[in-house]
Amino acid sequence: MDFSDKIKNLKSFKDVYSNTLQLMVRLVIRRSKMVTTSTFLIINPNSSKSVTDNLEEILPVPPNTTLKFYTGPPNAPPEIDGPETSKQSTEACFPDLRDHYMDHDGFLVCCYSDHPLIYKLREITKKPVLGIFQASVTYAV
Repeated sequence: MDFSDKIKNLKSFKDVYSNTLQLMVRLVIRRSKMVTTSTFLIINPNSSKSVTDNLEEILPVPPNTTLKFYTGPPNAPPEIDGPETSKQSTEACFPDLRDHYMDHDGFLVCCYSDHPLIYKLREITKKPVLGIFQASVTYAV
């Protein structure tokens, strides 16, 4: 099965999220055999609470895992549709995340793009930081 077949076989974004969370759990377990329960921050980098609410509804929670959810602050764009709004959402979310949310075992940026927030967070933590775009490509390969 080649890459394009695997992408076509992804049934839904729910599958992408589910597989991404399973990947993150495996990464955390590999890095620290001491972890018995993992806590992941699910980041919606736009200011639309309804998107976060939808994520809370659809995401399956892996065993021994707690999911916490974050919605971008009011100065984040309501939707992300290109490089400019990706940059705006990073500028809005990063200071808040850096100052108040770094105690989680991993971070999932829920924007289907190569979002710059992923790289900003990786600059300040060695914990897993993934975006759903990267995760879906990893899953397909």
